[in-house]
Amino acid sequence: MLQTFSFSLQLAAKFDTELANQVLIWMKDTINSNLAADEEAVDFDTSGDMKNFANVLKDGTVLAR
Repeated sequence: MLQTFSFSLQLAAKFDTELANQVLIWMKDTINSNLAADEEAVDFDTSGDMKNFANVLKDGTVLAR
């Protein structure tokens, strides 16, 4: 358990919220620009905090688009 906590701290220290925000914005813009005329636009939170970044990507549906 201590190793997991230590790893979590290391990961959090290296996480760049600004870069995560830029990546999510880029993904949203790219997905929406490649939609067919009859497809609904994709909308998800693009804030770059670690929890949101993980939630947006965790099930793979955004990446599959």
